[in-house]
Amino acid sequence: MRKNYLLLFTLVFCLFSCKKNGLNDPLSEVVFNKEGVLRVECNQCVINYTIYDQKYQANIDSGSKDLSFSYLDDAQLKTQLLSKEDQKVRMVIIDASGRIISNELKDLNQGQIQENTFNIKGN
Repeated sequence: MRKNYLLLFTLVFCLFSCKKNGLNDPLSEVVFNKEGVLRVECNQCVINYTIYDQKYQANIDSGSKDLSFSYLDDAQLKTQLLSKEDQKVRMVIIDASGRIISNELKDLNQGQIQENTFNIKGN
């Protein structure tokens, strides 16, 4: 008889201790953004970039600039870099997990435009 009560108690305890996604959990349907970094190293250049049809622009006078971008899952980051002088330009793309998606160093002439598309995986 005692074994039956212990078995019944264990069974009931197991059934009610399972986590269920219900309406009471306020974060059950929340999606969190991931933050990536677009780093551009150049002098006198303009970077235009697009992610999820949102367009951004930044001027870089000297040195480098770190630009953040947000994404949910898989995304495409499109960049267009305009060099205002002859120079070497580095562009680094880092995803939310810290993985380097791209690290390019290129020679650009004055007035030259470099266009790229980067595929960023959400997981």
